[in-house]
Amino acid sequence: MAQVRLTFISFYTYFFYKISSFAALPFLAHLNKLSKAARQALLNSTRSAPKKTANQRLSLIREFDVDEKKLSQITQPVLLIASTKDRLLPSVAEAQRLTSIFTNSHLITLPHSGHSCLVEADVNLYNILIEEKFI
Repeated sequence: MAQVRLTFISFYTYFFYKISSFAALPFLAHLNKLSKAARQALLNSTRSAPKKTANQRLSLIREFDVDEKKLSQITQPVLLIASTKDRLLPSVAEAQRLTSIFTNSHLITLPHSGHSCLVEADVNLYNILIEEKFI
C-alpha cells in the first residue's frame, strides 16, 4: 500500500511540475506578442528544465548576493533593459537601482514588454543596441 501511495504522489508531483511550466508562460511573456514559434520555444524551454535545475535556479535567486562596490568598479558602458510589464520580477526598479551602481550605464525601458521581452516579436535586440550606440 505504501508503494502505491508513493507512486501516486510521484505521479502527481511530476504532473503538477509539468503543468506549472505551462502556467508560468503568462508571467514570462505577453503571449499575444510572441510568434507561434516563439511561444512554442518558450514552452519547450520551460518544460525542458528538470525539477532539480528549476529548484537550483530559484535558490540562486534567493541567495544571490553581489558586492555592489565591485560592480561599481566596472567602467565599460552598461546598457540596462527593463520591461515595464514584467509580471515575474520588478525589472524597472532593479534596473534603476543598477544605474546607481554602474557609473557608466544607460537605462531603457520597454513600455509594453514582459519578462521575456527579447523573444517578443516587436523587440529586436540588435536594433536596440544600434539605436543606443552599443554596437
